[in-house]
Amino acid sequence: MHHPQHIPSDVRSLRASPPRGGRRGTTALELVCVLPVLIGLVLGATDFGRFAQFTNVLSNSARVGAEYGATHRRTVLNAATWEQRIIDAVTAEAAHLPDFDADRLVVNVNTSQDDGLLLVEVEAVYPFETIVDWPGLPGQTELRERVSYLEYR
Repeated sequence: MHHPQHIPSDVRSLRASPPRGGRRGTTALELVCVLPVLIGLVLGATDFGRFAQFTNVLSNSARVGAEYGATHRRTVLNAATWEQRIIDAVTAEAAHLPDFDADRLVVNVNTSQDDGLLLVEVEAVYPFETIVDWPGLPGQTELRERVSYLEYR
């Protein structure tokens, strides 16, 4: 009967471990290869999220303006004040955008008649700039959101 010799644990651990210098170099090389891809994914996700946020806030801004116009009667006597209050409502809602600049916001208010009711159309336009200049994509674009409501009676 053959009895295996007892091998001390410190000798076993030396035999089982791979060479340390080579593994450190491999890890550094993997990091160098993967890090740019990860940074690109994070920046891309950030720009996409910002685009979605800007679109959402701008859409809500146009909706708030159209809603104000539809719920407040417009007459010949108050037309200028009525339109200015719509623009103010859109601007106040758009102020939720990061680094909002009211001078860059364009608000267009149009009205027409639809079956005897006033149709209020509000368009909000605001520039969007990406964090990174992506190849093949514009670095800046204008976002446009248009909302129409019929006057409530």
